Amino acid sequence: MCGYLMENFLYQPSILGQLIPPGSVQAAVQARRHMGTFGMMRQLYLSAFDLEMYMNEKQWSDVQEDLWPRFMPIPLDKEDFQPCSFTQIFSENFAASYYTHKWAEMLAADCHAAFQESDPAQVGRRFRDLFLAHGGCLPAEELFRRFRGRDPIFDHLIKSYSS
Repeated sequence: MCGYLMENFLYQPSILGQLIPPGSVQAAVQARRHMGTFGMMRQLYLSAFDLEMYMNEKQWSDVQEDLWPRFMPIPLDKEDFQPCSFTQIFSENFAASYYTHKWAEMLAADCHAAFQESDPAQVGRRFRDLFLAHGGCLPAEELFRRFRGRDPIFDHLIKSYSS
Protein backbone atom coordinates (compact mmCIF):
# COMPACT_ATOMS: atom_id res chain seq x y z
CA MET A 1 0.00 0.00 0.00
CA CYS A 2 2.78 2.44 0.87
CA GLY A 3 4.38 2.03 -2.56
CA TYR A 4 1.10 2.91 -4.28
CA LEU A 5 0.71 5.91 -1.98
CA MET A 6 4.16 7.21 -2.84
CA GLU A 7 3.39 6.74 -6.53
CA ASN A 8 0.33 8.97 -6.13
CA PHE A 9 2.55 11.86 -5.06
CA LEU A 10 4.20 11.80 -8.46
CA TYR A 11 0.91 13.03 -9.89
CA GLN A 12 0.48 15.83 -7.32
CA PRO A 13 3.14 18.52 -7.87
CA SER A 14 1.35 20.80 -5.38
CA ILE A 15 2.33 18.42 -2.58
CA LEU A 16 5.90 17.84 -3.69
CA GLY A 17 6.55 21.49 -4.55
CA GLN A 18 9.15 22.00 -7.24
CA LEU A 19 11.10 18.77 -6.65
CA ILE A 20 9.96 17.24 -9.93
CA PRO A 21 10.27 19.20 -13.18
CA PRO A 22 6.82 20.25 -14.49
CA GLY A 23 7.38 18.50 -17.83
CA SER A 24 8.09 15.21 -16.08
CA VAL A 25 4.97 15.50 -13.94
CA GLN A 26 2.80 16.20 -16.99
CA ALA A 27 4.33 13.25 -18.89
CA ALA A 28 3.65 10.95 -15.94
CA VAL A 29 0.03 12.14 -15.68
CA GLN A 30 -0.52 11.55 -19.41
CA ALA A 31 1.06 8.09 -19.21
CA ARG A 32 -1.17 7.16 -16.27
CA ARG A 33 -4.30 8.29 -18.08
CA HIS A 34 -3.44 6.46 -21.30
CA MET A 35 -5.14 3.07 -21.09
CA GLY A 36 -5.39 3.43 -17.29
CA THR A 37 -8.93 2.14 -16.99
CA PHE A 38 -8.12 -0.72 -19.35
CA GLY A 39 -5.31 -1.66 -17.01
CA MET A 40 -7.71 -1.56 -14.09
CA MET A 41 -10.17 -3.84 -15.88
CA ARG A 42 -7.33 -6.25 -16.64
CA GLN A 43 -6.24 -6.30 -12.98
CA LEU A 44 -9.81 -6.96 -11.88
CA TYR A 45 -10.08 -9.76 -14.44
CA LEU A 46 -6.82 -11.33 -13.25
CA SER A 47 -7.96 -11.05 -9.64
CA ALA A 48 -11.25 -12.76 -10.42
CA PHE A 49 -9.44 -15.42 -12.46
CA ASP A 50 -7.10 -16.12 -9.56
CA LEU A 51 -9.92 -16.50 -7.05
CA GLU A 52 -11.99 -18.62 -9.40
CA MET A 53 -9.10 -21.00 -10.04
CA TYR A 54 -8.94 -21.78 -6.32
CA MET A 55 -12.69 -21.93 -5.72
CA ASN A 56 -13.72 -24.63 -8.17
CA GLU A 57 -12.32 -27.42 -10.28
CA LYS A 58 -12.91 -25.93 -13.72
CA GLN A 59 -10.24 -26.11 -16.39
CA TRP A 60 -8.34 -22.80 -16.60
CA SER A 61 -9.49 -22.17 -20.18
CA ASP A 62 -13.14 -22.48 -19.13
CA VAL A 63 -12.56 -20.02 -16.31
CA GLN A 64 -10.91 -17.63 -18.75
CA GLU A 65 -13.79 -17.90 -21.25
CA ASP A 66 -16.38 -17.34 -18.50
CA LEU A 67 -14.71 -14.35 -16.87
CA TRP A 68 -13.20 -12.50 -19.83
CA PRO A 69 -16.42 -10.91 -21.16
CA ARG A 70 -17.41 -9.75 -17.67
CA PHE A 71 -14.31 -7.59 -17.32
CA MET A 72 -12.82 -6.88 -20.72
CA PRO A 73 -14.28 -4.65 -23.46
CA ILE A 74 -12.62 -6.53 -26.32
CA PRO A 75 -13.26 -10.11 -27.45
CA LEU A 76 -11.00 -12.87 -26.17
CA ASP A 77 -8.59 -14.03 -28.84
CA LYS A 78 -8.85 -17.78 -29.37
CA GLU A 79 -5.04 -17.99 -29.23
CA ASP A 80 -4.80 -16.22 -25.86
CA PHE A 81 -3.12 -18.48 -23.34
CA GLN A 82 -2.10 -15.72 -20.93
CA PRO A 83 -3.15 -17.67 -17.80
CA CYS A 84 -0.36 -20.15 -18.57
CA SER A 85 2.14 -17.41 -17.80
CA PHE A 86 0.30 -16.03 -14.78
CA THR A 87 3.02 -17.38 -12.52
CA GLN A 88 2.21 -15.06 -9.60
CA ILE A 89 -0.77 -17.22 -8.66
CA PHE A 90 0.79 -20.60 -9.36
CA SER A 91 4.39 -20.38 -8.20
CA GLU A 92 4.74 -17.24 -6.11
CA ASN A 93 3.07 -15.82 -3.03
CA PHE A 94 -0.22 -14.67 -4.51
CA ALA A 95 -2.31 -17.84 -4.72
CA ALA A 96 -5.93 -16.71 -4.32
CA SER A 97 -4.74 -13.27 -3.27
CA TYR A 98 -3.80 -11.45 -6.46
CA TYR A 99 -6.69 -9.05 -5.74
CA THR A 100 -4.60 -7.54 -2.93
CA HIS A 101 -2.75 -5.46 -5.54
CA LYS A 102 -5.93 -3.61 -6.44
CA TRP A 103 -7.05 -3.49 -2.80
CA ALA A 104 -3.76 -1.85 -1.82
CA GLU A 105 -4.09 0.61 -4.67
CA MET A 106 -7.58 1.55 -3.46
CA LEU A 107 -6.37 2.04 0.13
CA ALA A 108 -3.48 4.17 -1.14
CA ALA A 109 -5.77 6.39 -3.23
CA ASP A 110 -8.03 6.91 -0.24
CA CYS A 111 -5.07 7.71 2.05
CA HIS A 112 -3.67 10.04 -0.59
CA ALA A 113 -6.94 11.97 -0.56
CA ALA A 114 -6.30 12.78 3.11
CA PHE A 115 -3.20 14.74 2.05
CA GLN A 116 -5.38 16.84 -0.24
CA GLU A 117 -8.10 17.38 2.37
CA SER A 118 -5.89 18.67 5.17
CA ASP A 119 -2.42 19.99 5.99
CA PRO A 120 0.00 17.60 4.19
CA ALA A 121 2.67 17.89 6.91
CA GLN A 122 0.21 16.98 9.66
CA VAL A 123 -1.29 14.16 7.62
CA GLY A 124 2.21 12.91 6.79
CA ARG A 125 3.14 12.72 10.46
CA ARG A 126 -0.09 10.87 11.24
CA PHE A 127 0.56 8.46 8.35
CA ARG A 128 4.12 7.87 9.55
CA ASP A 129 2.96 7.25 13.13
CA LEU A 130 0.11 4.92 12.13
CA PHE A 131 1.23 3.04 9.02
CA LEU A 132 4.98 3.20 8.88
CA ALA A 133 5.65 2.83 12.61
CA HIS A 134 3.51 -0.31 12.85
CA GLY A 135 4.80 -1.92 9.67
CA GLY A 136 3.13 -5.28 9.15
CA CYS A 137 2.30 -5.77 12.85
CA LEU A 138 -1.36 -4.83 12.39
CA PRO A 139 -3.78 -5.58 9.57
CA ALA A 140 -3.92 -2.87 6.90
CA GLU A 141 -7.68 -2.51 7.39
CA GLU A 142 -7.20 -1.63 11.05
CA LEU A 143 -4.44 0.86 10.30
CA PHE A 144 -6.55 2.41 7.57
CA ARG A 145 -9.54 2.86 9.91
CA ARG A 146 -7.29 4.49 12.49
CA PHE A 147 -5.89 6.81 9.84
CA ARG A 148 -9.11 7.78 8.04
CA GLY A 149 -11.64 7.10 10.81
CA ARG A 150 -13.84 5.02 8.49
CA ASP A 151 -13.87 2.09 6.10
CA PRO A 152 -12.17 2.61 2.72
CA ILE A 153 -14.15 3.78 -0.29
CA PHE A 154 -13.26 3.24 -3.94
CA ASP A 155 -14.27 6.74 -5.09
CA HIS A 156 -10.72 8.07 -4.77
CA LEU A 157 -9.29 5.24 -6.85
CA ILE A 158 -11.81 5.90 -9.62
CA LYS A 159 -11.03 9.61 -9.45
CA SER A 160 -7.30 8.90 -9.73
CA TYR A 161 -7.86 7.35 -13.15
CA SER A 162 -9.74 10.36 -14.42
CA SER A 163 -7.78 13.28 -12.94
